[in-house]
Amino acid sequence: MVENDGHCRNTLILNRPEWNVLEGTQADLQFFDGRPFKGIDLLAGGLPCPPFSVAGKQLGKADERNLFPDALRVVDETRPKAIMIENVRGFLGAVFADYRQQLKRQLAKLGYETD
Repeated sequence: MVENDGHCRNTLILNRPEWNVLEGTQADLQFFDGRPFKGIDLLAGGLPCPPFSVAGKQLGKADERNLFPDALRVVDETRPKAIMIENVRGFLGAVFADYRQQLKRQLAKLGYETD
């Protein structure tokens, strides 16, 4: 588990003590090295939503909190059998159509079909 919020991390550790919940820089997706996990079955995660939320400024890929590039790097490093990345409904807006297509093309280059 990669979780950079201390409260969430503590909740995970309390409720799932058998899980490997990373701390420090390892718990930051920007610094996470997925190579030791190559070949996992599933890479699942929720990326920060403010860059794409209709309640925010909708800066998308220009927002420093956009972790899609880091998620794609981890996909490349781990090469999981399946990927599930969730975000907010605002990500489906027309304003992000080009960015979604770019992400789909990058995943296709890695050998993944997207929907």
